[in-house]
This record gives sequence, C-alpha cells and structure tokens, in this order.
Amino acid sequence: MIGLRRLLALAALAAALAPRPSQAEGTALTPEALRELAATAIAEGRSGAALTLTQALLARDPDDGGALILHARALRDSGNFAPAAQAARRAWRLSETDAARHMASLAMAQALASSGQRTRAQWWLRRAAHHAPTPAMRQRAVQDFRYVQARNRWATALSVSVGPRSNINNGSAHETTRLYDLPYDFRLSGEAQALSGTELSLGVSTRYRLSESRQHKTDLLFRAHQRIYRLTDEARAQAPGVEGSDFAFGSLSATLAHEARDAGASGPHGFAATLGQTWYGGEPYMLFAQLSANRHWAISPRTGAHASVTLEGQAGQGGTADSRKLRLASGVTRAIGGGHRLHLGVIGTASRSEDAAR
Repeated sequence: MIGLRRLLALAALAAALAPRPSQAEGTALTPEALRELAATAIAEGRSGAALTLTQALLARDPDDGGALILHARALRDSGNFAPAAQAARRAWRLSETDAARHMASLAMAQALASSGQRTRAQWWLRRAAHHAPTPAMRQRAVQDFRYVQARNRWATALSVSVGPRSNINNGSAHETTRLYDLPYDFRLSGEAQALSGTELSLGVSTRYRLSESRQHKTDLLFRAHQRIYRLTDEARAQAPGVEGSDFAFGSLSATLAHEARDAGASGPHGFAATLGQTWYGGEPYMLFAQLSANRHWAISPRTGAHASVTLEGQAGQGGTADSRKLRLASGVTRAIGGGHRLHLGVIGTASRSEDAAR
C-alpha cells in the first residue's frame, strides 16, 4: 500500500520524531543516519539489511518510535507478520503526536492486511486517516482503506439512529371520523389516533464474498434491523395500556447475489435471491422470499440505461394475509456535469393479496 516516495517521507518523519543525540562520537553513524539507511534498504527490497539496522537502533533505545515503525515494515516485508504487528502496536502505544500515530497505524494496517486480516486492517487505516498530519496524507490513507476494503471478503456496516416520531402507530390525525357518509361523527379510541414517541433504530449488515474475478462477483449477505419505541407521557395518557413495544418491528434476511459482465457487454447484469422473516410487536409477522434480476447498458460515456424485474412472495403469520408482488422498472441516467445526474425512470407494480382474492 505504501510506495517508495511515501516510505522515504515516512523515514523523514521517523527521524524527526526520534530523539537526537547531542553529539556524534568519532565516525559512528548517528541514529538519524541509521534510520535513513534502513528506509533506503526497505525501499530497495533489502529487508534483511533493514532488520539489522533497525535491531541496532532498538538495542540502543527500545522506545525509538521511528525505529519501531521501520522495524515493523522490514518484518512485514520479510514475511514475519505477527512480529511486525507487535512492533507497530508498540510504536502506537509510544506515540505522542498525530504524525507518530498516523505512521504507527499505517504500519499496523500493512502487517494485518499482508496476513489476510483485512477487516482489522481497515480499522487501523481509519485511525491513520483520523491522525493524518496533512490533508494529502489523510487522502492517501483513505485510498489505502478503499484498496483494502475492495479486497476484503468480509464487509460489515452498522447503523444507529434515535429520533422523535409523531405517529408511530400509523394512527389517525383526527379525533373523529365518519363512516359511509353518515351524518354522524364517530369518536376514535386513543390507540386509533396518532401516538407520538421516540424511535430507536438499530441495523447491521454483513457481506461475505464467495467468489470474485474480473468478470464476476458472488456475495452472501445477512441483514438484521430492529425498530423499538418509547411513548411520550401524552401518548400514554391518550392510550392507557398501550406500550411502545406493541409497535416494535424487526427483520432478518439472507441474500445470495451474483453480478457478472459478459465479454463485449457494455454493462453488468445480475440476480439475487432473498429469504427473510419479520416480527411486529414481538410476534412473528411475515415470511418473505424475493427473486430479482437486473441489467445495465452503457449508451454513451455519459448515458446509461437499466432494467430490472422483482418477484416477491409473502406468507403472513398471526392472521396476516399472504400476498404476491411483481415489480418492473427501467430507466435512463445521464451525467450532466458538476457531479450531478439526471434520471428518468418508469416503475410498474402488480400485487395480489389472498384476502382481496376471496
């Protein structure tokens, strides 16, 4: 991930961070000169020479942060990934500035990525970006993160949100209603009216790449989501006996997705199959299965088109009706400059419910 120029810059920073002796004795090399020699040896692929130089530096001062970073790189280049991570971690613990933390984080990320631990490497690259002493170094750490992320079989995302909701039960905004045009107003119960509260939404999704080549990728995805509610004092007074947990909603699903690009094709095509379960109010609500397929075409360098078809079946539980749905979609997207895009699309949906069919 770190090229020759960056390595030499790292060596310069390491030399600046390390303690300097007050005076060189005779013709002996100073620690600064040893660090520069070690960095040059690493850049030239001579990890053995670099190890000898960094070991000499660490024998002189075990807390030499710059030497530890170079030592970690030399160990990594020689295939000693676990000791490289140990050296980088020690450099991190000794670091006192953002520049030192940035370099130690990069060294740790390199050791972990080289040993196949790409998820942990991404964590350390986030640290490197956070502590980068210059915008350019931060940008490079972000590029390294994306490079590792693209090659990581595992990818996980977490989401958390908290916010007020004025109608968590999808109730009426009015206190009364009329039925069949009768000239009478019927008063709605408190729980039939809109109830306000606070929503806590939690989500996690993880992807494992089963296979990948230049022409295709196949992923297995798992998603879990939960929304829980707490009623306001006003809502509890309006609907005694009703709890926020009565409206909690959860879902769990697994998806197998495949995307490919045929030789000579202007765009990719793919399909996905999903199986999932939902819960409402703590009780099983619905089983669902979904099949989808899509195709993309490049009409010009700035214009693309796409089409998709989705078939979904839902098996109701606890009195919920079964249903089926077919969705067709197509569209055209054009880049119009300034990072903006213009999209024109058409969507058609046909659905059938067992209750409606009776």
